[in-house]
Amino acid sequence: MVRQGFLKPNEFFSQCWTAVLAGIDLLAVSANCASETSAFLPPLLTWLVNPAAYATLPGGNGPLAAVVCAGWATASRVHSQLLLLLESLSGVRVSLLSLATSRNPQQLALLFEGVEVVVCSVDVLEELLKFRHVPLTRLCHLVLFEACTLLAQLPQQTETMVSNFERVVSLREARGVHAPRQCILFAQRWTSALADMTKRLCIHEPCMVFADWLQAALYGGVLLDALAEIKTTLS
Repeated sequence: MVRQGFLKPNEFFSQCWTAVLAGIDLLAVSANCASETSAFLPPLLTWLVNPAAYATLPGGNGPLAAVVCAGWATASRVHSQLLLLLESLSGVRVSLLSLATSRNPQQLALLFEGVEVVVCSVDVLEELLKFRHVPLTRLCHLVLFEACTLLAQLPQQTETMVSNFERVVSLREARGVHAPRQCILFAQRWTSALADMTKRLCIHEPCMVFADWLQAALYGGVLLDALAEIKTTLS
């Protein structure tokens, strides 16, 4: 990270890192969401390099974390950032999934050998889940990246992903398996759909971090007219 010019986290990053490292659910809202993968990737990798945290999970080759994006371009950027961060780490394997994965023996072989993180667009993951190429029995960390775009443009595919995650966690808990369960929703803005998904996925009180005062005010239910008046006064 230092080689990339990242010397220390800003306040937004610091709050996000603290939440992810603590293993609690996180909702982070930032207009620059697409370029701020460092707000959650470093602390997530800190979890994944500690195999003892997942000792109670069933055996298998399924991922421990999934970063689900709205499209291929975003997934590719997240994957590239992960590879940069992993240059100085070992023990964490990452796979970027595409629609060609199910037809590529080499990529399927890598999945079956086991990876800790999968990065993909939500439609790709839906396709691979259909053919059981990506078992989710070990999934502990679900990241919905650019979550408001996922919910607005790809609601059906997002629902499939979320339902699968909920089912897996429910089965584990029913069997008395205690393992990390963490949801990270990273979004560009606060929306009613995001509010509903937060209530659904974040079963415990999540950490909410807003990079922008306007989005924080919208979350708080402050009227826009009042905001405009406050902004004028401050100016």
